[in-house]
Amino acid sequence: MLSESLPDCWMHLGKLRVLNLENNKLSGNIPSSLGSLDQISTLRLSNNSISGILPSSLKNCSLLRLLDVGQNNLYGEIPIWIGDYLTDLIVLHLKSNRFYGSLPLSLCQLSDIQILDLSLNDLFGVIPRCFHNFTPMIHEADDSDYGTFVDGIDSSYIIDPSRGYGRIFVNYAYITWKGKNYKYDKNLRLLRIIDLSSNKLSGEIPTNLTNLVELVQLNLSRNYLSGTIPESIGKMKLLESLDLSHNQLSGKIPMGLADLSFLAFLDLSNNQLWGRIPTGTQLQTFAPSQYSENRGLCGPPLNVTCCGDGKLQETSTSCETGAGRNVEEDDEEWVDMSWFYMGIGVGFGIGFLGTCGLAWYFNTSWRRIYFNQLLGRRRWRTSHYGARLRRPL
Repeated sequence: MLSESLPDCWMHLGKLRVLNLENNKLSGNIPSSLGSLDQISTLRLSNNSISGILPSSLKNCSLLRLLDVGQNNLYGEIPIWIGDYLTDLIVLHLKSNRFYGSLPLSLCQLSDIQILDLSLNDLFGVIPRCFHNFTPMIHEADDSDYGTFVDGIDSSYIIDPSRGYGRIFVNYAYITWKGKNYKYDKNLRLLRIIDLSSNKLSGEIPTNLTNLVELVQLNLSRNYLSGTIPESIGKMKLLESLDLSHNQLSGKIPMGLADLSFLAFLDLSNNQLWGRIPTGTQLQTFAPSQYSENRGLCGPPLNVTCCGDGKLQETSTSCETGAGRNVEEDDEEWVDMSWFYMGIGVGFGIGFLGTCGLAWYFNTSWRRIYFNQLLGRRRWRTSHYGARLRRPL
């Protein structure tokens, strides 16, 4: 295992094609001389303790197909030059660093990108609408497009201490799946992934993101995304993993989600979704926890019955109404309206009595009639009780 800092002597290795120094104890900054490797196609520095910023000299490495500097202590904004100069990138891993700022629009120029992992940083702002420009995520790519990215490379151009100095180098990538890292090599060309999880992104999920019909995994969890899940998400027929949990998404779950027959992992928990969970071949097979902490969701696999099922509520009084609202909300509205009508009744009664009282006060003839009647009742009562007292025992 290598330690200390990276040497600053890379200008002497101009023909280097692959540099793999991942999973070591390297520290310090990335030396600017790495930018002199103008023939390099794979650069792996992940899982070290490298700090500082990405040096702008790396923009000279225009043949890079894979750049992985994840799991370090790098900081600063994601450089604009990545999208402007490294346009051949297929894999970009910047995960688990301290990058901040908004997502640069120049990333949309990575027309060959297949795996984009910017998770576990401090990125904020909205998801660029131009992310739908990623060609391999829209159209099925020809294997020839990957050239030597996956196939053999002459070992004389490789520095890879973890693999020795054999004749064949097969590229690979670590993919986070259900919270665990998995290694993909020969199947790498089949993967198309976007992972923007665990940042501070806000705004709505761009509708045109669903144009990425070749996408296999989409992870936007643990952000501050709002609005609804795009209705057109049903177009993403190849999705195998979708994680939108821990956001502020609202509205109903789109019916099209039930059409994703390849979906093996789904997490919509900790949002503000409501309504009936669409019935499909996949959605009822996921654990109830994948839908938990959503006020108003009902139907299988949750133990909450929707209105119209002809069954009693089992664990919650929340169910969907024909108007798409919750019974709880309707009950609250009914209580509010009942108080409103009670207030009208009381107000009418007080107003009526007040009007009669004022009329009685200002009309002297009414007052005489009232007092004469009152005086007559008293005289009758007095004579009645007096007669009873004079009656012999």
